[in-house]
Amino acid sequence: MRAVQAALALLLAAAGAKNHGDELALFVRQYAEKTLTKTAVDVHRLAAAADAHRKRIRDHYGFDDDVGKKIDEFMTYGRGTKTLERKLLGGIKRGEVRIAQLGISTTAGHDVYHNESFPHVFARHFGAVLRTEGINLQFRNHAVGGFGSMPSHTCVITMAGADNDVVAWDYQMMADRGSCAVEHFVRHLQTDGSAPAVLFWQGGVFLPKDDDHKKRVPAGSNAKQSCGGKWVVDSYSGVGAHSGDFGGLLVHLRRSGFEALKKGSEKLFHEGKGDPPRPDMSEPALPRRRLARHHPAAGLHRLWGLCWAHAYLGVLSRALRREALIEESVPPLPKRMGCEAALCDRSPTCLTSMRPRVGHALEDAVVDASGWGPREDARWAAHPMGYVDRKVLFSSSATSGEATFAIDVKTSSRPLVACEAPCPWGRCPAGRLPLKGNVRWTLDGAAVALPAKPPAALKIYDVKDTCHVVIEALAAGRHVVGLTFAPPPGAAKKAARGRKTG
Repeated sequence: MRAVQAALALLLAAAGAKNHGDELALFVRQYAEKTLTKTAVDVHRLAAAADAHRKRIRDHYGFDDDVGKKIDEFMTYGRGTKTLERKLLGGIKRGEVRIAQLGISTTAGHDVYHNESFPHVFARHFGAVLRTEGINLQFRNHAVGGFGSMPSHTCVITMAGADNDVVAWDYQMMADRGSCAVEHFVRHLQTDGSAPAVLFWQGGVFLPKDDDHKKRVPAGSNAKQSCGGKWVVDSYSGVGAHSGDFGGLLVHLRRSGFEALKKGSEKLFHEGKGDPPRPDMSEPALPRRRLARHHPAAGLHRLWGLCWAHAYLGVLSRALRREALIEESVPPLPKRMGCEAALCDRSPTCLTSMRPRVGHALEDAVVDASGWGPREDARWAAHPMGYVDRKVLFSSSATSGEATFAIDVKTSSRPLVACEAPCPWGRCPAGRLPLKGNVRWTLDGAAVALPAKPPAALKIYDVKDTCHVVIEALAAGRHVVGLTFAPPPGAAKKAARGRKTG
């Protein structure tokens, strides 16, 4: 515990004699409590407010203007920032800027309080500046711990919504190399969403103890964000794809003399057992084992979120000052990098029991539950750290009957795919059986035989222990899909011992 406290103290003490931390907090509190009223926006005053808060962030950590330029370079990299400017201005004119963040456990803030996560730090500070001119920030941190790129990428509209100005991606740890799922993510947002700018976070926020003294520039490629050998940030820059490389920035912050990173970032990660400290540094009442060693502590989340706010406020200031020069034309959709046209040019209809989500609840499609229903770990739902992500499973027991769902298919010849939440750390709890191989399916009352191997065009939906193809092609219209718990002999007994998945 003392190690974590020491690391946090280093970050908060970096500003020197003047307590710039109090100055930051006072500004955010002042505008968080402000009642929004519709008024004409003074773009020059808003740009000045953005610049002033960028300076507060630099002063808080003792960063000079050159470090500020590095923050901007690494946190908003790529030609797509031009479209980002246009999208932010669109939100300003509307009176509400809308940003969504998707990702995994780090993004969701596991091992710190949910609102200490870097997305929420960003939202508080970026949103406070917007509120100086009566503009609201709608921010959704819809990251789900341990929930990888499938089905979240093909169901991005359900997970993030179709009304965003910006959507941020943070799946580096769990994404597959070269998978075209990443193109589904960005393309569905353009074809069925509001065509937002898309921020792709790069991986590796752990800084080693010793500096290798190599030249470090913002990431220019990423195999986990590529399809067909092409990087999505390059191929989709015309519609606003850009990257944020916080790991690369940490190298430059250390080289600038930032004391908290002098010996690397290890002290800014949770280790061992016990809870992270409460905001007043007291011990929580319910000690527990940490969820994962790779989860950053609150100090690193704060640094990440404030650097993101610094960079985006810079983009906002630049856009406001050159507003008359920014065209409002909608850029054309780029050529596909490698995804199947029939699948990635239109997003599928996704029904989910996972949380958080934007509509499309699986339980709303139930015709007859017959003993099936949403279930989750009650300990997680009541967790003292206030996490909002939920792996809610629509599941059954041996005594359940056939559950039926009414599904409206918009486009003919699209597959029916079933997915389930992956088991934590590759090990399922005792008693849980996967869907594949343990249920019987029906379509409009007729039995369905699963394809032995889905065709190559559908391989993106075939993910071990997560997703599988039930029917290769459905006709447009309303269908009733049924499933019954029917494990093979001995499967339930084996599951009672728990199960490794990979």
